[in-house]
Formats: sequence, C-alpha cells, structure tokens
Amino acid sequence: LYKRVGELSMRLLGRAALCREDVAELPSGHFLHRAMQSLSLTIAAGTSQIQRNIIGERVLGLPKEPRPQG
Repeated sequence: LYKRVGELSMRLLGRAALCREDVAELPSGHFLHRAMQSLSLTIAAGTSQIQRNIIGERVLGLPKEPRPQG
C-alpha cells in the first residue's frame, strides 16, 4: 500500500514530484521522500513474492514451491 500511494502521488504531481523543495504550494519534497522510502522498505523487508511465499507456506499451510533442479 505504501508503495502504491508513493507511485500515485508521483504520477499526480508529475515533474513537480522530482523537486526536493515544495513547488506551487505542493509538498513535493515530502512525496519524493516517501516514494523513495517505499522502495527501500521493499528491499529491507524482502521481496513481495518472498513474503507471499512465507505467508502461504507458514500461515496458510500451502505446499512449498518446487526447487529448481541443477
């Protein structure tokens, strides 16, 4: 959700979202910071797919994905 909000705010603000300072009364620096932070949170917590696999296997009791043979 955090990532989606960041992406939406960047799309709505357009080029103004890339400024560190506020532009035309828009808090664009705030949105740029949040959008960049959302990327780091995804990396820090592991990828979304890995998180889904963990929830599926440990919480929902689904079978593990097959491992690649090699």
